[in-house]
Amino acid sequence: MKKILFTGGHHTPAVSVIAQIRKQNLQVELLWVGHKYSMVNDVSQSAEYKEISLLSIKFIELKATKVYRNVNISSIFKFITSLYFAYLIIKNERPDLVVSFGGYLAVPIVIIAKLLFSIRVISHEQTRASGFANRVIAYFADEILLTWPSSAKFYKKFIHKTSIVGLPVRQDIFQGERLDLLNPDLLTIYITGGKQGSHTINLVIESSLEYLLANFNVVHQVGSNSYYKDFERMKDLGKIGKGKYMIEQFVGQDKIGSVFQSTDIVITRGGANTIYELGLLGKPAIIIPITKSSHNEQFENAKFLEENRSAIIITEKEFTKQTLIKSLESIKNQLSVYKENAQKANTKLTKNADVSITEKISYWLSKTS
Repeated sequence: MKKILFTGGHHTPAVSVIAQIRKQNLQVELLWVGHKYSMVNDVSQSAEYKEISLLSIKFIELKATKVYRNVNISSIFKFITSLYFAYLIIKNERPDLVVSFGGYLAVPIVIIAKLLFSIRVISHEQTRASGFANRVIAYFADEILLTWPSSAKFYKKFIHKTSIVGLPVRQDIFQGERLDLLNPDLLTIYITGGKQGSHTINLVIESSLEYLLANFNVVHQVGSNSYYKDFERMKDLGKIGKGKYMIEQFVGQDKIGSVFQSTDIVITRGGANTIYELGLLGKPAIIIPITKSSHNEQFENAKFLEENRSAIIITEKEFTKQTLIKSLESIKNQLSVYKENAQKANTKLTKNADVSITEKISYWLSKTS
C-alpha cells in the first residue's frame, strides 16, 4: 500500500483533502508530521494534533524553526537539527508522496524528501501573498497548487508546474442545525482567533462583554493557551445581559456547522482558511489581521473580503473596545447590504478544491513505482 505524508502549517485544508481521499476509497496509508503543541513551551496540545489524531492518522511531531526570521547561530543550529529529524522521519516512514500545506515546518521535510530520497512533492499555497517558506518549497515541488490567482505572480519561475485549485474547506461548516441555546431575538456573533485562539482579541472582548451581551449572542472560541489562561479566566463571565455567552476552547468539527448556521457576524483573524470559509459561507466579518504574519499575509487575505465590502479590517494597533463597537454598529445597521456583498464574494471563489487536489495526488501516486 502506498503512503502519503502530509505536513505544513495549515492542517484544516489537509483534513478536507484527507476526507476526500477516504470518500473516494483510495487505498493509501496516511501520515502527518506537525506541531504537537500550540506554542513553544506550551503544555496544551495543539488543535492540529487533536484533530489529526481523531482521524486515526499517525502523528509525528517535528520541531522546526523560522531560521530566516532571526538568523543567528542558535537558529541555524535548530534548522540543521530539524533537517536531521526530518531525515529520520523520511528514512523510517518511506512515503511515496509528500503533500505540503505550507509553513516553515514543512521546509525540512520537503528538502530531505526531494534531495535525499527523490520523493514526489505537491505544495499547496493558501494565501494571497506567499511566505518565504513556500517559495523555498517551490524549488523542490513537482507541482504547486494555488488558492488565489493573485498568488501566481510569486511563482513566475515555476509557471510550468503551477495551477489554481482554490482552498479545500471543511464540509462540516455547511452542515448543522441552529444552536437552540441562544436568544432568538438577538443577532449572534462568532469570535475566533483561529485554532490557537488570540489573546489580543480575547482581552478586547473581555472588556466589551457588557455591550456585546446587551445587543448580541456571543459564541467565543478563546483557545487553550496554558500561558495566558484566557479560558479559565473568562469561562464564568457572560451573565450580564440579554444575550447568551457560549465560550469554548476550540470549536470542533462536530459543532462548527451549527455555530456558523447560527452566526450573523464573525470577528476573527485573517488566516487563509478563515477568509475562504467566510467567503463561501457569505458571512459579514470584522477582521483583525496578525501584524507579524509573514509578508503581512493575513492583511492581504482579509483585503479580499474588504474589497468586496463584506468585511471591516481593524489593525491590531487600532483594535480597542471603541473601534470594535463602532464596527459592529456599522455592520448591524447595514446588515442586509453586508450579507448581499458577502454572497457576491462567494461567486469569485474556486470551488471543490478537495476534489481537485485528490485528483493531483492520484496522478502523482501513479507515477511512483
